[in-house]
Amino acid sequence: QMEVCREAVWSRAAIAPQRDYRRRLAQRVCRLMQAHVTGVATVRSALDNKSPEDAGEKLEQLNVVWEEHKLNPQASPYLTPLARQIGELELEITALEEALAAE
Repeated sequence: QMEVCREAVWSRAAIAPQRDYRRRLAQRVCRLMQAHVTGVATVRSALDNKSPEDAGEKLEQLNVVWEEHKLNPQASPYLTPLARQIGELELEITALEEALAAE
């Protein structure tokens, strides 16, 4: 009887820190996602204006935001596509620079 009560208390005590960690991680991921969407919009705007220098600057600011959040893209399945999107933006900026240089 005593063992059953002790196990119930220990299992509840183990669940609370896990729940708190998952909650904090979800909050951090949501904040990073919001900052990422805003940053990508500014980079896209610079790309639409055919300004690779400005786009590169904005992309660098977006990379700083990622570094400030200190989250690994594998920490959440939502972050992996966002990290991939940064690489795609780098390629688009490079392509725009080459296109402008060819003109």
